Amino acid sequence: VTYMDHLVKLGYNILSVDLRGHGRSEGKYYGLGYLDQFDIAEWIDYATNKSQCDQVNLFGISMGGATALMAAAYTPDRVSKIITDSAPADFVSMFTRILSGKLRVLTPFVIGAVSLYNRIFVGYWLRDASAASVVSKITAPVLFIHGQSDGFVPVSMGNQLYDKCVAPKKKLIIENADHTSAVYINSELYWDTI
Repeated sequence: VTYMDHLVKLGYNILSVDLRGHGRSEGKYYGLGYLDQFDIAEWIDYATNKSQCDQVNLFGISMGGATALMAAAYTPDRVSKIITDSAPADFVSMFTRILSGKLRVLTPFVIGAVSLYNRIFVGYWLRDASAASVVSKITAPVLFIHGQSDGFVPVSMGNQLYDKCVAPKKKLIIENADHTSAVYINSELYWDTI
């Protein structure tokens, strides 16, 4: 609600959707942005048809940020601007980093097994869920926001996305902010930058 309230105050019309397996959306499995990019393309069609506009802005947080980037690469002519907050560069790297401390040498085997399961039952490989692999296809301006102290999706992932992006871009790193908390740690800077 914090995000939508502020965006409405800035004069935007909002279409807020839950990704697969989240909130009130159907599905047992997460799309990790890969499957969701196709859903977002359909929502863009819906929004542009309803509003008589040709393009939309995309705003996503964490997995939603990765989804926004993938959707903007998939439908570059339909997106005017993108804002991401705490977006992971790719999910294989993220899961590997998280599991390595617990599973150590078993991590690659677990990631491989999960990826195979995912391919058979959900329809995509984990490596497909990578904003980093498509961010160079984006043509619209992108604002990358990340918390300097993000322990879940490290700021290095935000920097990786920023570095690979060839579109007009800006980066905002909020000091002392953990995963998705930048808006609370320095709300004034966050919204002034947006």
